[in-house]
Amino acid sequence: MFISGGAARHVTPAAGLIVAVNATVFVLERIVAGGAAGWAGAYGLRPLVLMQGEVADGGAYIDPYMLTLVSAPFLHAGLGHLAVNMACLAAIGPVVERRVGWWRFLLVWAAACSGGAMVHAVTHANSMAPLIGASGGVAGLVGVLLLSGPAGVAAGGLWVAIQLAELLVSDATAYGPQVAWAAHLGGFGVGGMVALLVRWGPLGDGSGGREPERS
Repeated sequence: MFISGGAARHVTPAAGLIVAVNATVFVLERIVAGGAAGWAGAYGLRPLVLMQGEVADGGAYIDPYMLTLVSAPFLHAGLGHLAVNMACLAAIGPVVERRVGWWRFLLVWAAACSGGAMVHAVTHANSMAPLIGASGGVAGLVGVLLLSGPAGVAAGGLWVAIQLAELLVSDATAYGPQVAWAAHLGGFGVGGMVALLVRWGPLGDGSGGREPERS
């Protein structure tokens, strides 16, 4: 299941595709009528609408609303938001994709994005603030890294520590509510669970996640 690590160090197809799609959507948000705020309102995930079907501001929402679990990760609040997420994806994504293959990589990404968004919706069920961004997907890739050996465990542990610190800060500052920590942690957990299925379960090839020997 896990492929050889001898591949050249460059952006892999699936990771590159996700970066390209996010960049394209970001440009469209800025040039299409309605702007970024309009896109976030229509295609971002509002927990109250998802959980209770509540429409409070007369806005036009995507139908069926569950599709926001797919659309929200492709929207970003600004260039900095996009740059951070895509930089993390460009750094982590190729490592994960080389290990699990392109279609398993996309499965982890999709499951982590939607799973993280769902965790956010459940923990913020009364919020009408739209959730946007690909952080849940990035977190899911970190979850996969935890199963990639000592270096992956160290990277994953550091990421978890940062998220917990961010959560503590959010209780004491005005900055915190802008960060969807539940989506981060939810994506991380979902990514780890999918990685288990990939490594030892029905989505793998029976190798148990071991790298193949090379002569």
